Amino acid sequence: MQIDRRPSIFNFLLVALLLAVLGGGERASAQTCHSADFNSNGVVDGEDLAMLLAVWNTNNAAADINHDGVVEGADLTLVLASWGPCVVTPSKSKIMFIRHAEKPNCYIGRRDVSSTLHCPTPSCDACGAIEYHGVYTTGVPGGGENCQTPDPSTCHDKESLVPQGWERAGGIAQLFSSLAGTVNYQDLAVPHFIYASNYNCKPDTTPPTPSQRPYQTVLALSQKLELPYDNFITNYEDIDYLCVVNQAYALACKQSVNILISWQHEHILTRGSTTPPDSTTHPQCECSGPNGTPPQCSIGMAQYLLSKCLPPDWPPESVPPNFPHQPWPAARYDMVLVFDLENGRLTKFSQVPQLLLAGDEPELFP
Repeated sequence: MQIDRRPSIFNFLLVALLLAVLGGGERASAQTCHSADFNSNGVVDGEDLAMLLAVWNTNNAAADINHDGVVEGADLTLVLASWGPCVVTPSKSKIMFIRHAEKPNCYIGRRDVSSTLHCPTPSCDACGAIEYHGVYTTGVPGGGENCQTPDPSTCHDKESLVPQGWERAGGIAQLFSSLAGTVNYQDLAVPHFIYASNYNCKPDTTPPTPSQRPYQTVLALSQKLELPYDNFITNYEDIDYLCVVNQAYALACKQSVNILISWQHEHILTRGSTTPPDSTTHPQCECSGPNGTPPQCSIGMAQYLLSKCLPPDWPPESVPPNFPHQPWPAARYDMVLVFDLENGRLTKFSQVPQLLLAGDEPELFP
């Protein structure tokens, strides 16, 4: 009879019991301990071990400490190496916002002039502009409500990116992979998690197809980075934008991670004001959960995150001077808003011009 001598989960459990009895072994790095403290009670113990085992052999992002896409022995080893009280160390994270790439509108060259020249479709020619239609690309999940023909690549899709938008999506894949952290993009970082609004068709709603653009904008990037399935999060509806901020902020407070959020511009900077919500309106800004009702809140994602990571009293002098005071400009697709956080508190806010395509502007948002 042959004996299977491969290590099993029971071997790890035996080690865990020994550690519990003996009080742990050598201390791991403080950051590993922080990531292994799943319930955030300041100690890695049996409760954290039970939480890990409950999602064993899945791609649960919170328990996948080493970010390899599966909860397995390597993550358990890190939990065991971190056994005992955690050393409090800073969690340094970035939360980055981008608007989806170019949408169907009136363009002069590469410039969307629908808002600046008051040039609404379909009368683009009256402004000396050309109307660009969205392009549904075969092989890309989703697709707009008009793409029901046998050859979807020939139809005009009002929910998808225009050709310039697809170009930008390719540039963004480069920007947040090999260019992040270089001389011109020092405030950017390669994301561990990407959020985009839900793109799935909904036959029972009007319209049946949500915007595909936030998802299409970061699809190539997610594939280039080979992100695990659970790290490319698209289950939140467009109206649940404050839920996304809540989850991203919770992740950033718990461990050192970089997060990229691709969304509709009107929800990133709704009114741009840096006036904090008062005690009456602020509780209404909490999200209602995926597929819930629209949040009763007049601030956008960036301002909501600012309200969470600044001191509770939010004195005016604590607001970064370069934080936008106006809504996201309708004609601009070329900016990244970056929040640097340490233990959940803002340490730096940056506006980073993408400068990816001809016509991209270096000017910051006012």
